[in-house]
Amino acid sequence: MSASSSKPSSADFLAGGACIAVGAFFLWGALHIETQPGVLGGPHVVPTAASLALLLLGALILLTALTAPAATAAPAKATPFVFAIVGVGLAYVWAIGAIGYLPATFAVAPAAFFAFGGRGFKGALLPGTVTACAIYLIFFQGLGAYDPPGQLLSWRDLIGG
Repeated sequence: MSASSSKPSSADFLAGGACIAVGAFFLWGALHIETQPGVLGGPHVVPTAASLALLLLGALILLTALTAPAATAAPAKATPFVFAIVGVGLAYVWAIGAIGYLPATFAVAPAAFFAFGGRGFKGALLPGTVTACAIYLIFFQGLGAYDPPGQLLSWRDLIGG
């Protein structure tokens, strides 16, 4: 093994570090979600599990970057894709606070399917809409989670509910 082949992949190293940083931030936020005393479950369970999964995946990516030999071929340019993921995520978080979950998800889910799925917009519209409805029905209707109105728009006020 030559010296260049034992060098860690800088792209994987940065990706693993970024996953760990984002996972730690999300875990911190998840642990600060208010819960009822004495209740084992609650609204923090899913964000905590997702944060822990992100931390674990980041650690695996980082470990792989440090132990696996670097690829000899030029790595693909992933920077625009990473910025797109971060941008869509930040826009989604802002939109949920501004206009509520359901309108934000109706807007972002098809856009995400289109951007990251490589389908035409019509091909992304159906799975994005089905995803938004399914998540809403599972969490807000089925599990009774609180669906706060948006600060700029309350979709329930628009439909008279």
